[in-house]
Amino acid sequence: MDSTRNQDKISSLPDFILVLIISTLPLNEAVKTSVLSKRWKNLYRKSITNDIVFKESDFVTCYASNDEETKRVTRVSFICFMLGWVLRLSGKAIESLDLSISKLMGFETHLNSLMEFAVSKQIKNLVLDFSDPSWTTNNEASVVQLPECVYNLINLESLKLFACGFDPSRLTNPGSLKVLCFGWIQLKEIMSLISTTPMLESLSIQNCWDVGLEMITEYNNRLRELVFENCGFSVPYSTLELPNILIFKYSGKVHYFQFLSVNRC
Repeated sequence: MDSTRNQDKISSLPDFILVLIISTLPLNEAVKTSVLSKRWKNLYRKSITNDIVFKESDFVTCYASNDEETKRVTRVSFICFMLGWVLRLSGKAIESLDLSISKLMGFETHLNSLMEFAVSKQIKNLVLDFSDPSWTTNNEASVVQLPECVYNLINLESLKLFACGFDPSRLTNPGSLKVLCFGWIQLKEIMSLISTTPMLESLSIQNCWDVGLEMITEYNNRLRELVFENCGFSVPYSTLELPNILIFKYSGKVHYFQFLSVNRC
């Protein structure tokens, strides 16, 4: 039998081609290629990616044990992996950072290191999700205070925050934001952000409380998508001027909206 027919075609490719292939995979899948062989062990570390995604659910399997120490050790390993990964990216351009992890208490210093990394890269898209899938009401929610450095991100185009202690008025340069998404957050001061985001195209608010959305005016005439889900408002009504809206979704307790204009198409 011709041995060349049984040759592994993928392994015959040069390293730089394999790195390009790996770079198309989600980060957790790219890491899994390291167990294929000695040659593949470190290829994923060289993969070219502008989007970093750290999701606890992707890297840490569901805890089979109820032992709290086992859970803590597993979470420590995941966080150490994240920190080790970003240290190897010192010379690469990064556009997006997506971090999803619950029960972060005790790891605030590690979070600060990750956020300082994000600021040093001046990323454009940031997702921080510290919510717990088991939450069903606002009374169960606990929030993680954002490090001071997060407010200094000046190139943000998309900001998605869940279960964060967030002060909308402290963002250094909100004017470039196009996408805003909030979940499990108190948003009493949201008007200080809405009134400074003329480029805003999408706003989504989910499971938030004390939402102080008094109005959206023509200042935000680029807004195309507006979504509310299970929110509590701190204002009796909200005035909406949405001349170019394409998607409007609302679910939850009744809230009074006064529409001054709307895209009827």
